[in-house]
Amino acid sequence: MRVGIINYSQTDSPGGINKFVKELATSMSRQGAEISVIEPGVSPGESFEDSPYVVRKIRGPMFRPPLNSSKKFVREVISWINEESPDLVHIHGHMHLLSHQLIRAIKGRTEVPVVFSPHYDVATSSKISSFLLPIFNKIIGRKTANLCDHLFFSSEFESEAYINSMRGSKLAFSVIPLGVDFEISESVSRWDGVLELAYCGHLIRRKRVDRIIKLTKEIIRQSPEISLRVTVVGDGPELGSLMNLATDLKIDENISWRGFLERGEMLKTIKDADFFVLLSDSEAFGITVAESLASGTPVVISDNTALSEFSPEPGTIMAKDPDDFQQIAREILSLQGKEIKIGPFSDRIREWDKTGIEYMDKYIDKIEYD
Repeated sequence: MRVGIINYSQTDSPGGINKFVKELATSMSRQGAEISVIEPGVSPGESFEDSPYVVRKIRGPMFRPPLNSSKKFVREVISWINEESPDLVHIHGHMHLLSHQLIRAIKGRTEVPVVFSPHYDVATSSKISSFLLPIFNKIIGRKTANLCDHLFFSSEFESEAYINSMRGSKLAFSVIPLGVDFEISESVSRWDGVLELAYCGHLIRRKRVDRIIKLTKEIIRQSPEISLRVTVVGDGPELGSLMNLATDLKIDENISWRGFLERGEMLKTIKDADFFVLLSDSEAFGITVAESLASGTPVVISDNTALSEFSPEPGTIMAKDPDDFQQIAREILSLQGKEIKIGPFSDRIREWDKTGIEYMDKYIDKIEYD
């Protein structure tokens, strides 16, 4: 099977969609598929870049997402399809123009099946985006969805949110959980003495990293004698305001700002923490939650959107109100010295090879029976 996976960003950059593309391509390559990842790049051409799949870079659009349409990029993708004759093309990302432009062009100019992973989320980065998204969905998104041969979602929440946004569309889709890129094992966690909290990810508004800072202040208020360390891994437009908030709350000395880390160091930070904290407003899946639990680290997460689907997993503390820092702090402090069992897990906590096999099976269905 020959598959082209088209990413609107560079796969080796930080970000959940980039990680998704990389791991899906890797796992399917291990199953014997011939995978080419097509993505924007400064230096066009093909390489393996120490990976089991081919990376084809095409000079990227002039503008950054979401205004990243590019006739040149689309022409080169169409040329690649005509030359290589893939069995199927998989496109990623609803919240920008390039994927919609690609889907329309590929369906209009070739016969290759097109599948789509929207990576759809109800939260947006600004008030103007919240206003424009329903208009965008009505004018562009709905037509794109109807052109696709199949859609893939990572959570029930994402599938419901997307389908509700594409009112009137009858869509063929599958929900396949994401995976983790290391061996999963059940474990027991226990914290005593020093309490270590961690957050890893982009520092953007919907992630609400301010909540872990306010939670830090509340834990210290309730238990002033406690030794508390908080590690924030990541970068983004909210960094300055978050650091100012920590200063205003007089908890600078408790927080370490690390920036984006190499993969191994990031996973070690999660594994070494007593709790991973993600009190975001919205998540389409929450891969760092799965990675934390699979690493043996309990999680404190918002009971909303796709994060609610982690509620059955042992080792999960669900915050029904992510702004009720008193209650969240009390629950964390009540666990001091107690054993927290992590696992056995549901099918949401799995390794990437299982996810890759499920995608391969769906691809084959589309190729053989459509």
